[in-house]
Amino acid sequence: MNKGIYVAPIEANSGKSILSLGLMRLLLGKMARVGYFRPIIDDYPDGKQDNHIATILSHFNIPLNYEEAYACTRSQVVQKTSRNREDEVLDTIIQKYKDLESRFDFILVEGTDFTGEGAIIEWDFNVLLAKNLGIPTVILSTGVGKTLEEFVNSLALACDSFRDKGVEVLMVAANKIQPENRQLVLDQMHADLPEGVLTAAIPLNPVLGNPSMREIADALGGEVLFGARHLDKQVAHFGVGAMQLRNYLTHLVEATLVITPGDRADIILGALQANLSTNYPSISGIILTGGLVPEETIIRLIEGLSEVVPIVSVQGGTFSVTNRIGSIQPRIYAGNTLKIEQSLKDFSAYVPEDAL
Repeated sequence: MNKGIYVAPIEANSGKSILSLGLMRLLLGKMARVGYFRPIIDDYPDGKQDNHIATILSHFNIPLNYEEAYACTRSQVVQKTSRNREDEVLDTIIQKYKDLESRFDFILVEGTDFTGEGAIIEWDFNVLLAKNLGIPTVILSTGVGKTLEEFVNSLALACDSFRDKGVEVLMVAANKIQPENRQLVLDQMHADLPEGVLTAAIPLNPVLGNPSMREIADALGGEVLFGARHLDKQVAHFGVGAMQLRNYLTHLVEATLVITPGDRADIILGALQANLSTNYPSISGIILTGGLVPEETIIRLIEGLSEVVPIVSVQGGTFSVTNRIGSIQPRIYAGNTLKIEQSLKDFSAYVPEDAL
């Protein structure tokens, strides 16, 4: 009997958290002791942890220390690979996995992210690791920016790559599919993938695709001035408050992030008042650019409001900050209950749980 399963994305930003969360809940419903393991993680500064590990361990109360849940950092892999010492990396990963295997009934293994230095070698590592660990795999990819033919062909090639190396493929999942194309994708997958391989097509969900104020503040290195307890608010839209308030208010839509220089008291107070007004949509937060903060009299006024959305001060000009916000890739993280619960709902709705 297999004692593990390997989640293998075939590209960056595939949205594998939805599979890892769903599989962990599914496994915990079948057996008491389920472990979690990431062979390779990114490098993090002191005090920072891998988001995937932190989310799974905390949400499901997995009895593992953080350091036990991974084997190597990306820089360690790149360094050893460049010196033709890949065997040392593989040995370390296998030993760490075996240590967990002795403690748990089953282990969910989550593959690498294909980001940063060393991404080019990660695909081979995912295949190699699944083979050497002797566990079946679930393959995942995103349909964003691809034609139907390109997308399904890439999934079929990935499936063949694992099977050619002797790795059993349990399921191939297409993620972030336009809802109206879901059945079309499933039909094409059934036609092109080997018989017996399960298929899933998960529609693009705006709730999962939007960043939270916490993610934006972290990505920008911002200082949270107000509303820290509301940092998990989702941002669906963002816009620059550079015009006069009477004109800017007409551009507000639900869950907007207001971006404005820190000395624009009119925009700041107007946006906060609009958030409280039943005549305007709610906003998600305010980013103050230029490293500027409101004057003391404005600070006192904000402190006296009954409800304040997150207000974050960041360095950099409005133009550059706006571009950086636009490039943020949303993540699911520990404590973001909304995204975690939505991921679990989508998994149940679009993945063949009983067959899997």
